[in-house]
This record gives sequence, structure tokens and C-alpha cells, in this order.
Amino acid sequence: MGGGKTDPLASNILGNYIVIRHAEHEHSMLAHLQFDSIWAELGSKVTRGQKIARCGNTGNSTEPHLHFGLQSKKGFLGDGLPIHFTDICAEPYPNYAEIDPRPTETIENTDTTFITRGMIVWNDGD
Repeated sequence: MGGGKTDPLASNILGNYIVIRHAEHEHSMLAHLQFDSIWAELGSKVTRGQKIARCGNTGNSTEPHLHFGLQSKKGFLGDGLPIHFTDICAEPYPNYAEIDPRPTETIENTDTTFITRGMIVWNDGD
């Protein structure tokens, strides 16, 4: 695991963030985390379900939220990778093209849903 720590008022677009290496070309990034809330140490291993930080609004953010992405490189500009989640529901955001004219796609099958840009997503678990 690797991460960065910045002052909440810093100009860094990511604010307080973490990058987790899952495999050689697979990294997840969590950004806009609450300042000074990262519990995992640099270089440590994290496990599913472990609390690693708190959601915040550091960096280029106006309200608390989590910027999450899976990408091919550990840096901010890595190629995006498809993400597989369980126990979620997803549907296209109504009139999304009015906000972002780039094409969107949805990949679905009977067991999983992949989330892409232009989707509304919520947890379907108990």
C-alpha cells in the first residue's frame, strides 16, 4: 500500500489519498480522504474489510465523498480498469449525456454488474 498525505487546503487535486497495489498492473486509488485519517502504514498489507481511512473532502472537493478508481498504474493518470462489485445495483443516470457527452457503456450478466461512468450505484446488501 502507498499513499499521500496533504494539508486539506493544499492545491493537490487528490487531497489526502491512498493507492493500494493489488497486482503488478492493478492499483486502486481512494482520494479526498479526511485529513490525517489514514490508519494503514506506508508499505503495509491491507485486507478486505479493514478500515484504512475516513471519507473526507480534501483536495479539489466541495463536500465529503470518495473518489475511487481501479487503474493500471499507481499514479493518478493510469489507464482505468473495469471494476467488479458484488451486492450492488446500478442503472444509467437519467440524461447523463447532458452533463458529459462522452459515450458510456454498461456491461452486465446474470451474476455481476460492472460500473462505468454515467451510472447511479447503490448497495443491495442487507
